[in-house]
Amino acid sequence: ARQALQDSQALIERIFMAVPIPLVVSAVADGSFLRVNDAAVRYLGEPGATDLNGRTMVDCIGIEDRRDVMADLDQRGRIDALEVSLRDGNSRRRDAVITAASLPIGSMRAVVAGIVDITERKAAEAHTRWQATHDALTGLPNRLLFQERLIEALRSRAEGIVALFLVDLDDFKSINDTLGHAVGDELLVAVGERLARGLQPGEFVARLGGDEFVVIVRLPGGVDEAAAKAELLLSALREPFPGAQVC
Repeated sequence: ARQALQDSQALIERIFMAVPIPLVVSAVADGSFLRVNDAAVRYLGEPGATDLNGRTMVDCIGIEDRRDVMADLDQRGRIDALEVSLRDGNSRRRDAVITAASLPIGSMRAVVAGIVDITERKAAEAHTRWQATHDALTGLPNRLLFQERLIEALRSRAEGIVALFLVDLDDFKSINDTLGHAVGDELLVAVGERLARGLQPGEFVARLGGDEFVVIVRLPGGVDEAAAKAELLLSALREPFPGAQVC
């Protein structure tokens, strides 16, 4: 029976160490690591480390996320899937999902946790979202994001009016026809950059498509201030555009 128990414990240890996701057992009191597997050492340890001696969960997870972890453990004794921000052994910020459960060890309160890194997945999601809401040529927000921001602006109870400035480039087709589409694209990019440079914090510019742009501005001064803002935008666009030979 004793041999069977030892064999069972050895098997559990081998399984724990071989699991490909980071597994840690840490003390709740100070966050010290009581047991970690090889994947955890590779993920949370410094380059070349063979253990996590000298590091604690406090070093790896921010204070706000620690509060969320403790709140779940205190209320339910477990964490089903909590998204947190971690610092790995190279001090790089990583996005991860933690699944954990309370694990009493004698009189000590501990927690066993599995860590799944989702950094690349979140980056891919953010990139997909950016592509869906931005114009590929100018990098400006597109019609979809413009509609979202316009709804937000109209629903806001902030003081003042919401002003929309629609910018359409006169005779843009002739530029494409005479100078070529490459020059036309350069002009669109330059126009977008000038409009963006003329904005104040909280103001918004988007490309609706073709040669059409739109600017959203909240103005506490009303119509007169809107007219002045329009003149500023037009003045920026009246300056010659280097290379395109248009103004």
